[in-house]
Amino acid sequence: YKDIFSPAETVIREFRHHVYKPRDTILEAKDFPAWFNMVEGLEPEERDYMLFLLFTGQRSGAAATLLWEDVDLKRKRFYVKGKGDKEKKGYPLPDYIAQHLSLRVKASRPHEPVFPTVYLNGEKNRGRLSQLVDMQTKAVSVDHLTLHDLRRTFNTLAKANYIPEDTIKQLMGHSRGKDINEKHYTVNKKLDQFRRDDGPDKLQIASNEIAEIILDFAGRNPDPKKGKKVTRISRKK
Repeated sequence: YKDIFSPAETVIREFRHHVYKPRDTILEAKDFPAWFNMVEGLEPEERDYMLFLLFTGQRSGAAATLLWEDVDLKRKRFYVKGKGDKEKKGYPLPDYIAQHLSLRVKASRPHEPVFPTVYLNGEKNRGRLSQLVDMQTKAVSVDHLTLHDLRRTFNTLAKANYIPEDTIKQLMGHSRGKDINEKHYTVNKKLDQFRRDDGPDKLQIASNEIAEIILDFAGRNPDPKKGKKVTRISRKK
């Protein structure tokens, strides 16, 4: 650093290099059954919220603000505004999560939050979110498992099973870097009008593949109303 940067810049860079370490906490594979046991004991709205985080890899804050009008159960899509986004973007809704939400949608209204106990009066219920963090931490072997750690778990599990990196980024709403085509020529809010109903949706397929792997580690059935068994997907590099 000394030969390239000024003394002040050198100090800052060395401080960041030695002090800052990216968090590497995830929901360990061995803890999936215990985590699911805890989540399944929650009220339906909170159960679905926690499952939504793990199965979609979305940010906890964005997920908390999800409204029923942002969920299309027929097309299995949901729409949220991610960090730095100017508009809501559409993402695939895993079949397993769609099945859970379909059990509650009839008693809801379009403008109401999908997860009302964590989103009250237009604001995130930070007190209840903190309690959910404490509950899941007590249920597993990890010290202080945060809601954001579920997002990290989604990413790690997907990558471990050879889901393409670009696909993971799209599912999680991550920036795709300096993609000129994405930035200047793709109108995200108008993508859905061009999707073929009978055509394969690669993101939806990947989303369901990840969901099946999660369910396999948890020892759960994929359909909350049926007893279909899951076989873990094996991918070759």
